Amino acid sequence: MVFVTEPMRLTSHIEPDTDLPPSQKIEVLKLNDLRKFPTGIYDYSVMTSVFASVEVRKTIPLFGAMKVALLCRDLHPKRKPLRPYGNGAVDPPGQGVVEDPP
Repeated sequence: MVFVTEPMRLTSHIEPDTDLPPSQKIEVLKLNDLRKFPTGIYDYSVMTSVFASVEVRKTIPLFGAMKVALLCRDLHPKRKPLRPYGNGAVDPPGQGVVEDPP
């Protein structure tokens, strides 16, 4: 587990790229928990991030939950990235993410 503090934009709940005035951001404590699950064939990886305020605001209490994010990924050796394909669709039929049938 990794703990860090960082600013969070109040409107979008993401870390700002530039410095913002105090009225537009809040300091949060972020906990990242990374788990890896070997399955014997390939591994799965899950990262959970929990964000809690370390400032008191009118409607936000100290250590009030601000955001929870979950990222899941499997590390299959034959995976290939999905590519954009017409009108926002992904790979065309027959172009699966593991392998095409013979």
